Amino acid sequence: YRLDLLTLMHLPAGRTKLDGEPVELGALTGGSIHAALAASKTRPLRRVLFALGIRHVGATVAEALAQAFPSIEELERVALEQPASPAEDSIASVDGVGPTIASSVRNFFGIEENRALIERLRDAGVLMRDEYRGPAVPQTLTGLTFVLTGALEGYTREEAGSALKEYGAKVASSVSKKTSFVVAGADAGSKLAKAEELGVPVLDEAALARVLTTGEPPEIER
Repeated sequence: YRLDLLTLMHLPAGRTKLDGEPVELGALTGGSIHAALAASKTRPLRRVLFALGIRHVGATVAEALAQAFPSIEELERVALEQPASPAEDSIASVDGVGPTIASSVRNFFGIEENRALIERLRDAGVLMRDEYRGPAVPQTLTGLTFVLTGALEGYTREEAGSALKEYGAKVASSVSKKTSFVVAGADAGSKLAKAEELGVPVLDEAALARVLTTGEPPEIER
């Protein structure tokens, strides 16, 4: 973030001219990198938490933490507090987190060098909070877990998963007894077989489209 456009333009591109002089990135490539760096400062908080490299905090956990603690300051404050009991650990109580990940988060914020890194990122202009604080749509799918498998025609799996999450659903990568629904597209494989084995309801893409259009949970024939 300390690199300005002029510096980027004159960085070596990793190859040389015929006369042996290094080829520089130039205005086009340097400008593209500079623009990408500027844009990265306004990424959602979940992306920042994931990028910090906190042990056990992958993309899914980072998203859960960002929803529970909409700013780095709030998460840091809670992380540095010692909960009175495990039951009162507000980090561990976040869905999908638990005591092991909560301990890792607390250890990260307990290290002075990590807090200094966050301060340097903040000084560089990196956004450390999510301005958005409430759900944009009714959370009608809260408590339901979906697993997506196979190829979908109208959506990518990432698009479908994001749309389900907007309604409050949880999207998991594997099928278990706790799975509410499996959405099976073309060429669905082992996840579909696992759902059938466990008796998990399976939805086709048309059923998924109804859920995403109405926000209502699927109706399952008993």
